[in-house]
This record gives sequence, structure tokens and C-alpha cells, in this order.
Amino acid sequence: EDIWQNLPYPVAEASVFERGWPTVPAEWRAGADGGYGAETDAAVQELLFTLRPRVNRLLEACRRQQVGFTHPQGSAEAIGSSLEAQVQLALDGTGGSLAEALALLEASPHPEVDNLVDWLLVSALRFGGEPPAAVLAEASDEGITVRIARAAGEKCERCWHYETDIGQHAAHPTVCGRCVAVLEG
Repeated sequence: EDIWQNLPYPVAEASVFERGWPTVPAEWRAGADGGYGAETDAAVQELLFTLRPRVNRLLEACRRQQVGFTHPQGSAEAIGSSLEAQVQLALDGTGGSLAEALALLEASPHPEVDNLVDWLLVSALRFGGEPPAAVLAEASDEGITVRIARAAGEKCERCWHYETDIGQHAAHPTVCGRCVAVLEG
């Protein structure tokens, strides 16, 4: 209210409490552009509630694990933060609803927001394929195998993700390609 009373421009309402709640434009509403609806939201929520704890347990085990790797800060920890990790997910075909939720995310009309890598707070995510060269931790449960390995590349100064394209952009030599696009966009 104090800020409202001291705004440097005129407003129609005498108090912030008279302003009311903002309305959501119709194009933002769920389903207006083929986006999410209640069923899709539930599937993605289940995916996150299933995967996030599994990934976090393994990441925490990697933080405590002593391996013959020297961390850039000098410690012998496998990883310090979750962004130092890459995750590999493998579904054995019995992960029905999770596979459907992953497909929904992949087909998202908003890939810049629906990014499982960011939701899991890791630098890289792979589905299936050969296991990474140096797996730090692995667990399988209910048809889902999660593997953790060190992320490839260097740490981006801006987003802290480990990426392999650091130093490839003359104007921004310490940031990744994604951050360069943001800075120049």
C-alpha cells in the first residue's frame, strides 16, 4: 500500500486493494492453444513427483560418494551440486503413465518452459541408449532406471549449467550458447 501511494505515475484506484486481481488473457488459458488441460497437468505432476525424488536420492548419494576424481575445487567428491550432473533415464516399457507424460512434455507447445532438465535441476538429460562412460550412481525401480554421471563440459558463468560450447562465442566467451541467445536476444 505504501508503494502504491507513492507511485510516480497516476493510477485510477486510490488504494492497491481497490485494484482487484489481474485477469488472465484468453490465449494463456489452459487448452486455448492446444496446451495443457487438467489431465495433462496431472500426468506431468505425477512424472515430476516420481522422477524428482529418485534423481535427488542418487544425486545426494553422489555428493557423499568418494571416488578417484578430483573436483575442480580440490575435494574428492563426485559432484558438488546437481548442476554438475547429467542424468540418463531408461524406461523398460512398463512405465506406462510416465512414458505418456514424457511424450506430453516432448510435444509441449512451450518447450522453453517445459524442460525436464531444468525441473530436475541438472545440466543434461538423456533418454535410453548406452550408459554414460563413468556412471557414478544407478538405481532401477518400477521399470525406470536412473543413472547419474558427471556432466560434460565447463560451467557457464551465467546459468551454472555444464555445457560443451563454452568459449565458442567471441562476444561472450564464458557463457553457453543458450545464455548467448538470451543475452543477444
